[in-house]
Amino acid sequence: MENKFAKSLLEKYIAGTCSEEECATVEAWYAQWNEGSAVLPEEKLELAMKRIQERLPTAQDESRTLTAHHKENYPVKINWISWAAAAAIILSTSFGIWFYNNNQLDKVSIAKNTGAKDILPGKNTAVLTLSNGKSIKLSDAKSGIVIDANQLSYNDGAVVDSSLRGVTTPQSHTNELLTATTPRGGQYQFTLPDGTRVWLNAASTLKFPSNFKSESTRTVKLIGEGYFEVAKDKSKPFIVETEQQQVKVLGTHFNVNSYSDEHSIKTTLLEGSVQLNAGTHQLTLKPGEQAALSGTKIDLQQVDTEDAIAWKNGIFVLNDEDLESIMRKVARWYDVEVYYQNKPPKMSFLGALSRSKNLSVLLKVLEESGQVHFKVEGRRITVMR
Repeated sequence: MENKFAKSLLEKYIAGTCSEEECATVEAWYAQWNEGSAVLPEEKLELAMKRIQERLPTAQDESRTLTAHHKENYPVKINWISWAAAAAIILSTSFGIWFYNNNQLDKVSIAKNTGAKDILPGKNTAVLTLSNGKSIKLSDAKSGIVIDANQLSYNDGAVVDSSLRGVTTPQSHTNELLTATTPRGGQYQFTLPDGTRVWLNAASTLKFPSNFKSESTRTVKLIGEGYFEVAKDKSKPFIVETEQQQVKVLGTHFNVNSYSDEHSIKTTLLEGSVQLNAGTHQLTLKPGEQAALSGTKIDLQQVDTEDAIAWKNGIFVLNDEDLESIMRKVARWYDVEVYYQNKPPKMSFLGALSRSKNLSVLLKVLEESGQVHFKVEGRRITVMR
């Protein structure tokens, strides 16, 4: 079954616009994995909608509000991030469709007979390195840090270290370089001296000056993946540099994925506009567009922007994604090494799963395709057919 058709049918089912035949098809899918029940429980959907509206920042946007029924003047749009707040849904586009309830999978162990411990998901953890070489391990109990001229503080107001007051921006050195680093299995939010907020994904590094005041631009350097909400300043463009490209903005929201092990550097614009420079290429992105730079070639396409920043919202979104791409994400978020016993099977997946789940949950979902199996030994995962 084509994944576009399946996704469309799921959306129609939740919106209440399915024909009797289409409803029967969706319910038959669900029945395979809901202990024989032939009906998608409406009470679960209602609870899911409530949880989604509580959890997702975008739930306040009327155009993205979720409902299980048609309501006059109440737009309906279902996306994979919204679904993931209610349940994990994985569609193997080559081999069929499955529905999974998160709670039912919580106790699944992929290492049934090995006695291996389950691997926990990543968490909020990072290191901030000052220009004098001092490294500060940021609290795992916090989610972000604010960097300003007076002190370092967490985003809840707690001071990081009172002894560091003023150390980030001494008067005699206005161009000190600070380095924010997240390890594999870590993520963190950083508020830069100009007020720009940056979310760093796992295995990422951001270098930035401790003070933008003496600079004509606000230039930062990114390795890995980051989501940026840039503070507006028309006099000083904000520039994100990666190894192969430069993104220039005044104030906007965008995501840059520049991991070295990915096939392309992807820049996705959520709002505002950005100018992308890469070699001889220069183009301006509009909201909803994604530029994929591979070598000297740039592909521009319309995308669901929420898919691009799903990681920031705690969701794995698999949008017709092949197994190798999925396992690269797994390696970074769970801090594991991935090996292949044979050539990876040609298959792709469509769906979503919470990033807060243990590794066994995610692997179990993928295994249900019947085309791939995993062997877990410590922090080593072997992919088998």
